[in-house]
This record gives sequence, C-alpha cells and structure tokens, in this order.
Amino acid sequence: MKIKIRRSSSHSYGIFRKMKVVLDGKVIGHLKRGTELEFEYSEGSEIFVKIDWCRSPKLKLSVENTSLLCGTENFFKALLFTFIWPVNVFKLECG
Repeated sequence: MKIKIRRSSSHSYGIFRKMKVVLDGKVIGHLKRGTELEFEYSEGSEIFVKIDWCRSPKLKLSVENTSLLCGTENFFKALLFTFIWPVNVFKLECG
C-alpha cells in the first residue's frame, strides 16, 4: 500500500533541519519544510518522524491511512518539550 507524508510549512520549529521519516525502525527518507514523501508500507507498520533526539509518538499504519501530516503545534510548546518530553515535540496525524 502507498501513503504520502507531508511536512507542514506553517510552523517555525526546526525549519532549517530535515526530519527523518522512520518506518519499522529504518530511515526511509527525509522531509524539508513544506515537502512530501510517498512510500510503500504494510498494514501494522509503525512510523514516526524525528530530528536528533526529538520525535513524534509512533503511529501504527492501517489500510485507511492514505496521507499523514507532520509538524509542531506551536513553537514554544515544541521548545519546552525538547527538554522535558522529547517524544512529543512533533505531531504526526492522519490528514
């Protein structure tokens, strides 16, 4: 099955950095601000995005998933979470 993941261009946290897209423990690509990546996946695969030690929560993919959106909710929340809860710096949601 194919899915597209798009990185939001509306938030400023990490704008000059590429996000790694990790599927089942392997880096399958990188996303710059405002770009998208299309890839094949199997049902039940786990995906997350990361920059350094900060990442999104893992998301289990299913047949209904056709597109994903990643980014941050707001700059200050992301900056705070960088130090106290790095697993929730980025969001990854079905879009």
